[in-house]
Parts: sequence; C-alpha cells; structure tokens
Amino acid sequence: MAKRKPKKGFRFPGPAPTEARDYLDGKHLRPAFDFRDVSAQEHAAEFTVAKAMELDLLRDMKAAVRRALDEGRTWRQFQKDLEPTLRKAEWWGRKEMTDRRTGETREVQLGSPRRLRIIYRSNLRAARAAGQWERAQRTKATHPYLRYGRSPSREPRQGHRAWEGTVLPIDDEWWHDHFPPNGWG
Repeated sequence: MAKRKPKKGFRFPGPAPTEARDYLDGKHLRPAFDFRDVSAQEHAAEFTVAKAMELDLLRDMKAAVRRALDEGRTWRQFQKDLEPTLRKAEWWGRKEMTDRRTGETREVQLGSPRRLRIIYRSNLRAARAAGQWERAQRTKATHPYLRYGRSPSREPRQGHRAWEGTVLPIDDEWWHDHFPPNGWG
C-alpha cells in the first residue's frame, strides 16, 4: 500500500474544542496601527491585527479565523477565503498609511501571504492553547501536573530543548511564561 503524501501548508487537524472557540469569541475587536500599541494582556482579551484600523475589516478577519478554527481549515484554505475580502477592502500590498496616534505617515505592508500566515497561525495557536489551559484548570484535581513538550520544529531554540520533559504542578508560576505557544515560531 502506497503512503499518502502529507498535504502542504500548516494545518490544525479537525474542529477545535469548545473552549478554544469560546476564547476566540470572547475577544473584542481592537484596531491598532502597530502590534506594540496593544499590551500582551490586551492581546489575550482583544482581537487585533496591526494596521487593521477599521472594525469591519477586523470583523472579517476574525470571522475567517473562527471559520478556520471551526472547520479545521488549512492555512491555504484560510488564505483563499480571506485574501479576496482584503483585496476588495484595499487592505493588500504596500501602501502609505498614517499612524493616528503619532501622526507619522509611512509606507507599510498590509495584506500579504506572509501576513495572512501570521494571522492564521498566531490566532489558532492562541485559541487552542487557551482551550488546553482551560481544560487543564478544570481537571487539575485529578491531573495536577503538566509536562512540557516542545513543538516538532526542525530547529528548536536551545531553551525549548532544555525545557522538554519538565514536569511541574499546573499552578506553578513557571507555566505563566512557558505554557505553549511561547515564541511564535
């Protein structure tokens, strides 16, 4: 029997657990010119994409992420779904844009395949991790420990190699900085 070739593109298999969907649904839309305009704590509670300054645009992006999460869509399917919407909204390619906070005008990168990949990966990873964390908290009475396992990256960073296999109680402070995703690829 011949082996099937794996599909190209980043893929999250199958629909996400309810907790992951609830996490994404609970995020409010937050326009921002620069990703640094939104703190890490705000990122956890708000859906934001740098340079996406219009609520309608953010709403469309979040809906595409939600669909990818619900249906286990690949990054290529996500791109095919969202790119036409972004092009129609003229949020594609390099354009001059003014930062409303500073008044500075500069040429910026809006939509691109690379940006869509970042939007897809970072939001799906965060949602799935939030779902895992919620389940871990709910079951800690019977499963009080977590074990760190790194991603299957071909070139993991040294820290991730060193942490592999670490077992600590769920409530240990270490998990606040080390629970995946931590490093964003």
